[in-house]
Formats: sequence, C-alpha cells, structure tokens
Amino acid sequence: MTENRYTNDFKGCLLLVLAAFVWGSCLVAQKAGTEYIGAATFVGIRSFISGLIILAAIPFLRGRDNAKADGPEPDKKKNLIAALCCGFFCFAQMYILQIGVEFTSVGKAGFITSLYILIIPVMGMIWGRMPGLKVWISVAIAVVGLYLMCLSGGFGGINRGDVMIFIGAVMLSCHFYCIDHFVGIVDPIKLSCYQFLVSGFICIPLAIITEDIDFGLIMQCAVPILYAGICSGALGYTFQMIGQQTVEPTRACLLMSSESIFSLLAGMVCLGELLSGREYLGCGLMFLGIILCQLPEKKSKP
Repeated sequence: MTENRYTNDFKGCLLLVLAAFVWGSCLVAQKAGTEYIGAATFVGIRSFISGLIILAAIPFLRGRDNAKADGPEPDKKKNLIAALCCGFFCFAQMYILQIGVEFTSVGKAGFITSLYILIIPVMGMIWGRMPGLKVWISVAIAVVGLYLMCLSGGFGGINRGDVMIFIGAVMLSCHFYCIDHFVGIVDPIKLSCYQFLVSGFICIPLAIITEDIDFGLIMQCAVPILYAGICSGALGYTFQMIGQQTVEPTRACLLMSSESIFSLLAGMVCLGELLSGREYLGCGLMFLGIILCQLPEKKSKP
C-alpha cells in the first residue's frame, strides 16, 4: 500500500535536486566550522536554527497539501516516535560527518558520503524492495562518475576521517529510510522541524561533556553555522521530506547524490577552482545516471 504513493512526480524530483544543491554547497561551510568549534556544538546550533526556522514557518504552510490530507490526523504517539527516530538518525549522520570532514579531504568526503546511493538499494533489498535493472545500471554509472569527480588522485591511504565519513553515510541511509517510512504517516513539514529539535537537544549534553564551548569562537563561526542551519537544514531537509513523498527511494537517493556535482560547482564559483577533464567526464556520467534513472519503465502487457 505504501508503494502506491510513489509517482514520477516532477515537483518531488525538483525538490530533491534542490536539496542536493544546498547540501553540496554546504560542505565548504562544514569544513570551515571545524576550524573554530567542536562537532557537537556546530551540529547542535545548526539543528536548533533549522528547527526554529521551520517551526516559525509552519503557520504559513498549513494550507499546503501533504501526505495526511487523505487520511486521519496521526496521534501524538506516532508523531513522537517519528520525531525521535528521524531526529536520532538526523543527529547521528550530521555529527559523524562533521567529525569526519575534519580529518579527510573535501573531495574524498564527498565521494564516501555519496556511497549511500549504493547503501540505500542494498537496504531496500533487506526490506523487500528490489530495484529494477535500470536502476542498478544507473547507480553503477553514477558511482563511476562520483569517483572521477571526487577522487582524481585515487584513494590514497584510508584514515579515521574516511572511516567516520563512511559510518556517516550508513547513518544517512538509515535516516533516508526512516523519513521514507514516516512521511506517509505524519506531516513532513512538522517532522522536519521536530527532527532538528531532537537533534539539537541530543547535542547539548554531548557538547557540554566532550567539548570546550567558547562563545567567542561560535561568533567567529557564525556564517558557516547560519548557512548550514538555514540553507542545508531548514531548506534542504524540508525539500527532502516533501520530495520523498512522491519519489521512490532508490530514484530519490540517486537524484540527491548529485550533491557531489554541486560541491564541485560551488568550489569553482566560490573558490575559483577549475575542473579537470576527468572531473568533467565524471559530471557527465553522473547526469547520465540521473537521466537514465528517470526514464519511464516499459509497461508489461496484461
């Protein structure tokens, strides 16, 4: 019954690509944040900023259609379970990725994080969702493209940052499926808000116990935090929540994996970085994988 809600919805696909855009450009802000404050402090503040912005916007969004429109109002227990589950995985993936990006290069972090385009289909098989051959071919093309874009110099040595980024990619995949389960049950806008508030509250004791909180350094890190909180959080994750209502999980994760392309483009615009021929080829393969995945399936004859 859940599968019936998936359609090849253009609006949903567009929102997922927009989410990938803000996430891709946010990696630079996250890297900058590691120079000033600890991961728990950074993630906690950005989470509260995201949650409070969405909370303030909820009254203006009450009229929009959502997954609950055709069904009964979910009870408080379902809302609480959804908030706690999505909030935990939201915290886990942001916190672990924030730690990992301090100890590895941006390019390698981008590639390892994007391995979720393989992890998500594998997880889908566990839950009985077997992707079609076209999707697997699309994923394979996209992975090759990601490698060419982000690892032009090869993997080199694997360090603790790489391991943390990979664990973060696994947590991101769990968060993805957690959202996929709950967006058909509760209001996606409210869920986006609640998950950030839960993430922020998890970070408070963690930051107090493990980090030295310096308000002066926090102010120096204001721009990266605000960008991560407003753009990557309040906008990006809300786009994801709404987009996943109508886009099948494996196709959705492939669309969002285009964040690696936007990371490279952000480097070109903001830092004056130029792409090599190998990286341009990677971009082309990435787009090819995305387009191939979006081609309609041939309907079998009755």
